Amino acid sequence: MNTIAFNPLDYPLCLIQPQRLTNVAAWQEHIPFAFALVQMLHPRVLVELGTHRGDSYCAFCQAVATLQLTCSCTAVDTWQGDEQAGLYGPEILEDLRAYHDPKYGSFSRLKQCRFDEALNDVPPGSIDLLHIDGLHTYEAVKHDYESWLPKVSSRGVILFHDTAVRDEGFGVWQLWDEVHELYPSFAFNHGHGLGALGVGRDMSPAMISFFALNEADRNVVRALFVHLGRRLTYHLRLQREFQQHELIKEQTLQDVLSRIKGVETVVSEMNDVLQKRDKTLTDYECRLKEYDEQVQELEVRVARLSKENSHYRDRAKGLERTLVAASEQLRAKNQHVQNLERILNHPTVRLLRGVKKMFRVQD
Repeated sequence: MNTIAFNPLDYPLCLIQPQRLTNVAAWQEHIPFAFALVQMLHPRVLVELGTHRGDSYCAFCQAVATLQLTCSCTAVDTWQGDEQAGLYGPEILEDLRAYHDPKYGSFSRLKQCRFDEALNDVPPGSIDLLHIDGLHTYEAVKHDYESWLPKVSSRGVILFHDTAVRDEGFGVWQLWDEVHELYPSFAFNHGHGLGALGVGRDMSPAMISFFALNEADRNVVRALFVHLGRRLTYHLRLQREFQQHELIKEQTLQDVLSRIKGVETVVSEMNDVLQKRDKTLTDYECRLKEYDEQVQELEVRVARLSKENSHYRDRAKGLERTLVAASEQLRAKNQHVQNLERILNHPTVRLLRGVKKMFRVQD
């Protein structure tokens, strides 16, 4: 029986929580893969072309810092926007600097200029990881690719964002169609699409095994990172819902935040478990279910908090209002039970069983 040569769970950094998530969600579903990629590649020089609010770039920097790599990181952007991303003022860069500089300033810099203007500052063959996410017209992305390709090292990887977007004016998909068969490559279709191109001649064994996956195993890896990426965006939506409830009592809010920390603790415990190779996939599946149960508990809690706020505002209406609120809570719990039953029958469970079988073979 064939076994998967590349094991994404050998790179448990993909399970950690990103520290910067802004209101620009276009790249956020790829952050778990960004974490895993840095752990696979161990880049010495990392360059991002097109940073905006910095969700992707700060994820790369977070991975570098967590792994304590010796890596020079540079983000290149005008921080003025364009016709596709929209134009904006200096407040975007100011906000990013306020976050970035204290945390990553020792090994990373934010370079405000056009991409071509930064070329002379980068030695040829020095970049191990290049992320191209600037203007997405075919002409622009092709120019960026051809201009910066000589700067990529012999073990280098290039990332292209928005490879799945075929809206008017977007041409990354067209360039990807031209180059992805010239080098080892891997494409994700979620999160607007992300293409990884292994242009280096002397890539690490981890990257070689990643690019060598057959299509069946690629689908397993894609499904895992889809799940991890959407978990992040769902978690972010929950956080924003909490912020909308300004009238929640302080003690109740602290309880909700405590539950969120509990979920993060569970994820951390999962990370420790995944690093122990003698553990079976069954153990991982149980941990993942625990995480999902915690998320579902948060959903019930948010619904209850909303009803309690309504109850506090309308408590003068007497017993009839209280009974209505209690009835709504019971209905929400019944609905939650039904949701749990549907989740148990979700294709993701079957996918995890398949992955479990695969890892049993490997062990």
